[in-house]
Amino acid sequence: MSEDGATISPEIADYCRSIVRESGIDAYLATLFLPADIRPYVYAFYAFDAEISHIRSLIKEPMMGEVRLQWWREIISGGRSGEANNNPVAAGLLAAINRFELPVMGFENYLNARVFDLYNDPMPDKGTLEGYAGETCSFLFFQISMMLVKKAGEVPGNLSDCAGHAGVVLVLTEVVKNLPMHRSRQQCYIPVSMLDEAGLTLEQYYSAENEVATGKLNGLLLAYMRHHISEFQKHSEHLPKQLKAVFLPMSLSQPYLARFEKIAGKAMETPVDIPQWRKQIYLWRAARNGTY
Repeated sequence: MSEDGATISPEIADYCRSIVRESGIDAYLATLFLPADIRPYVYAFYAFDAEISHIRSLIKEPMMGEVRLQWWREIISGGRSGEANNNPVAAGLLAAINRFELPVMGFENYLNARVFDLYNDPMPDKGTLEGYAGETCSFLFFQISMMLVKKAGEVPGNLSDCAGHAGVVLVLTEVVKNLPMHRSRQQCYIPVSMLDEAGLTLEQYYSAENEVATGKLNGLLLAYMRHHISEFQKHSEHLPKQLKAVFLPMSLSQPYLARFEKIAGKAMETPVDIPQWRKQIYLWRAARNGTY
């Protein structure tokens, strides 16, 4: 990182890019359509998100995860400068914050929301899930958009709505992709209110013993996703062209949804995915047409 603390070195950019590529090919493929001078900062953002998302897999006790989140709070607030300089992801993230004058409070809210991932408390209702999405995935969409806005002009009035709905869709997409893993951990990101509507208890959800109710739950989840996809599409129609690239991961949401719907009852035991070559086609079409 340069002396001004706002430029990412090629070595740090490559390190963050490798993390993004290894942890989530969807996000990595989408970044390839962003302007080249912005990508290093976006890689730092997504690498940070990947590291935080991975904490649950590395710990045996939630408190250890809390300690790690606190370390990141102190890094972002300006403490532990020596440690930040020795951590490529931290150095890259701080460079992005400094370069684009991004608000630190948003990162505090992001880390607070991520505490949920460390425990097995179920998601109580849709409002709580949408709040979680707003502080995590929506926050990332919005801040990456702001990087481009800092270069190109004023903030579009519909950006918050786009980021808000996109964040919910991205969280729900991760939920349907990772149902087997979440259930094996006794985690429930699906709102309990939705389980109640389907006639499922938490215990039945974890064991998938009630096939009829599980099928109803899948239908409710699909309808909820479609609602937020529709709202996103409505708000994204008039986004400036340069910002549409930020939301390219949304072009994969409907293919994931279709795959989830196709495998139906097997989704509880089978991770939902689509071939990489198809992902590349969906992203390319969206980038070319400006639609999702």
